[in-house]
Amino acid sequence: MGYNPKFSLDPTQLEMIEDALREQVKSLVRSPDELTQDGGGKKQAVRKVNELLAHLHHQKFWYKPKQPVPMG
Repeated sequence: MGYNPKFSLDPTQLEMIEDALREQVKSLVRSPDELTQDGGGKKQAVRKVNELLAHLHHQKFWYKPKQPVPMG
């Protein structure tokens, strides 16, 4: 049995996942000195969650109009 290579999530579901991951980072980082007290375990966990958030962000398709839009 292998992994499912495709997931079907709507934008609302993806937003909920991202919000939950951000809350996890907040709970890991209650105070800045906590990141160094446990030998870097929390710091590594925060880095992994941020990498996952970045991975999700880079898989999104962003709207880009076909015609140039005047800015300013």
